[in-house]
Amino acid sequence: TAPKGTGRLMLRFDGVYSGAEVWVNGKRVAYHEGGFTPFEVDITDAVHEGENTLALRVTEHTETSDKLDKMSIYAYFPLAGIMRSVYLYRVPDTHIASLAIDTPFEADYRNASITGTAVVANVSASVVTNTSLQFTLTDPKGRNVECSNSIRSLLAPTADPYSTASLPFAIPVKSPKKWDAEHPNLYTLTIELRSGKQIIQKLTQRIGFRQTDLRGTEMLVNGSPVKFRGTCHHDCDPLMGRAVTPELTRTDLKLMKEANLNVVRTSHYPPIPELLDIADELGVYIEDEGPFCWVGDADDLRLAPRMVQFEAEMLARDRNHPSVFMWSLGNESSFGYGFDRCYEFVKTSDPTRPIGAGTSAWLDIATLHNPLSIKRIDDNEGIDKPMLFDESLCIYQGIFADAGEMWIDPGVRDYYAEPLQAVYDRFMKSRVTQGTMIWCWADDIFCVPNRGFEYGRGSTRVHFVENEYRIPGRGITGDAPWGVVDGWRRPKPEFWITKKLHSPIKIEEKPIAIPASGKPIVVKVGNQYDFTNLAELAITWELGAQKGKVKADIPARSVGDVAIKANKPKPGDLLTLTFSHPSGGMVDCYKLPMGQEPKHEPVCTYPKPQPLRLDRYSILSGNEARVFGNGFDLVFVDSGGSTGDSYEPGGGLLRRCVVDGEALLLEYPVLHVLPTGNPLDPLPTRLTWVQTGGEIAQEGENVRVKVAGKYEDFEGAYDFLITPAGELTTHAKFTYTGKGMKAREIGLRTSLPLECDTLRWDRKAEWSVYPDDHIGRPRGIARAVADHPNTVPPKWAWGQDNSPMGCSDFRGTKRHIYWAALGYPAGPSVVVESDGTMAVRANVETDRVSLYMNQWYGGTGARLGEWTDNYGDGKEIKTGDVIECTVTLRFARFAK
Repeated sequence: TAPKGTGRLMLRFDGVYSGAEVWVNGKRVAYHEGGFTPFEVDITDAVHEGENTLALRVTEHTETSDKLDKMSIYAYFPLAGIMRSVYLYRVPDTHIASLAIDTPFEADYRNASITGTAVVANVSASVVTNTSLQFTLTDPKGRNVECSNSIRSLLAPTADPYSTASLPFAIPVKSPKKWDAEHPNLYTLTIELRSGKQIIQKLTQRIGFRQTDLRGTEMLVNGSPVKFRGTCHHDCDPLMGRAVTPELTRTDLKLMKEANLNVVRTSHYPPIPELLDIADELGVYIEDEGPFCWVGDADDLRLAPRMVQFEAEMLARDRNHPSVFMWSLGNESSFGYGFDRCYEFVKTSDPTRPIGAGTSAWLDIATLHNPLSIKRIDDNEGIDKPMLFDESLCIYQGIFADAGEMWIDPGVRDYYAEPLQAVYDRFMKSRVTQGTMIWCWADDIFCVPNRGFEYGRGSTRVHFVENEYRIPGRGITGDAPWGVVDGWRRPKPEFWITKKLHSPIKIEEKPIAIPASGKPIVVKVGNQYDFTNLAELAITWELGAQKGKVKADIPARSVGDVAIKANKPKPGDLLTLTFSHPSGGMVDCYKLPMGQEPKHEPVCTYPKPQPLRLDRYSILSGNEARVFGNGFDLVFVDSGGSTGDSYEPGGGLLRRCVVDGEALLLEYPVLHVLPTGNPLDPLPTRLTWVQTGGEIAQEGENVRVKVAGKYEDFEGAYDFLITPAGELTTHAKFTYTGKGMKAREIGLRTSLPLECDTLRWDRKAEWSVYPDDHIGRPRGIARAVADHPNTVPPKWAWGQDNSPMGCSDFRGTKRHIYWAALGYPAGPSVVVESDGTMAVRANVETDRVSLYMNQWYGGTGARLGEWTDNYGDGKEIKTGDVIECTVTLRFARFAK
């Protein structure tokens, strides 16, 4: 039913994909292509009193969808439909039809003006006389602003019938509070359109005083250089697809602020309009991108008018937002005639913002996509304009030949951190590279009815996200699980890494000198904010039972000292420093040891040494050698044994390992090599082992077991040494006889009974503080199976996602360990110690739990520069190379 009233009755569609044909009472009133920019329809002449019929005919495949935005292709399912809000409203016959606002500063960036143009339209047959615009400005606290004229009137000429009048305006404002991502000060501009004293129309517009300038290779906001540190963002949700809500969008931007990010690239289309309102409010810079992706023929003259139209619709909708600091014409496209016309239009319509083009061309700003690496930053230090890597620091995705490693080792998501501190540090010091934007914010995964498990590009060879997204009656599609958060907005391991990496608070993770008596503890702190003095933050400290607050006057982009008055710190005590934003929320936290590193020792009991006894005897399976220690008992095959199909051949192989009455090791540690290109098939293949020799002998108070033999592609020997203290040292030395390859893991593997489902560890992490549920935390305990109901959407932490091989926390690699232990929840375990170089992971198999102790860990099979430039593709092993590994296990008992 059409609402009663005078004026023009309008329909506004914020997004219909892709072709939208609008009918009212059987009359075709509009057609629009493209789902990511809005369009309006005047339906006044098509409606009548009482009920009316509004019909919308939507076409998925159009020239726009197939040649320009490619969004159904990108989503892997049809996007046809009403994706965003629809409004029905009236405007007066004479009304403000468009409003363009800028907020330029004077040369010293103190005083500013509100400038722009209001277009007044008269769509009636009458002449409207004595029209004027009146402006009122209120500050962020709602108080009227003392401008040169706090209420400013702008007279318009007579509004002739069916005409428009463009009214430029300029309102000086003295010393306004500036808008930047760290201080999102918003003013409210009220505009009244009057005819004489009668108010015809009243509009309110939130504005912020923000000016973007380029100075050589610098990007300035309000006259100050800024480093843009953010992420790319899709409108995406597993159940809503691209038709997201403002509530979800607010969640995204709040999480981004929590992760210390300050910029969003709206890849690869303008976002829902509410995103910009939220960004204005919370303080997030926006690289607003036109709806063009992988355009192959921008020289097709027939496409040019529509291309310019979409850019114009984006500007008309978004240009008054202070958060929009630049425009991007599109993403990864050929740059031809159509984009040339787009650039001309955008530059003419809004000369206040710089323009980029998502690697399609270097315009006002140069843009590159992954990888962001030290070499690529250095290679571009000579260019004469600012550079943004507006796709960078790529999250592991599991779709570019690395699906296998994502499946067997969720720890890859923590390994993401390993090279990035050096890359980020180089970025912050770069003269040219001024921005990075992570690809991507959230998993682009959709739970679509009547689909299979078909996410990723090409066939999905390994299915590693079903536990997160599997819903009966729905399949799983989309490009990739590439997010800092998953589709349900649970933080993944990369979220904390992102928060710490992009933290504006930089403190070196090393012991702090203990001060002389009566002197304060001094901590050197780097402030990488662009505008914020650390005096604006709340800083709290704890040292044992002592705690307090402290202030630090450290200006933006500088280094200073935080002085803490604490009594008698002792070597090894931990000083906790927490920095919190004045609006709430922790910016960063550090735990710094006083004087020296604390001890990294497991809290467990070891066997008390007593002389070993070596006995030999025969049973049906052959001769055996039995080693007795204090609380442990090992039995080895002592001769060749049977060579029939039912028996494993060879003396020296472990037959029994019992510790404190419980079966523990099922086999002695053996060689383990995981090929980068084939992580589902570790080497050597166990069943190819052929033993060529074995020897068991007493050596003083120890027992040594030597075993020689070969596998397919490996030939060599094991040397096992057992001590009275329950230490088992394995030395493996093998010559590789196969074809050259790359390996991402090289070390030893052993296995334990399935009941040994508890992993404990202490490791040298990238940072001293992690959430308690992060798979990369420095110290922790993880059970193989996480105890929670299996519901989708998941209600548990990401690390608790279960799989047949164990939950993500249990089976994810723990890098740089001081020690790790695998065993019973309360009872015997094996402990492996390291100097911070070894990597350990556990894996539940069909009949056992394997423990991998890798002396080499690294690289990826992704085979793309996004990852290989920073992580490499593994360690090269050539034919004839000798592989040597040494690991010491200790029997231990942990309390529950």
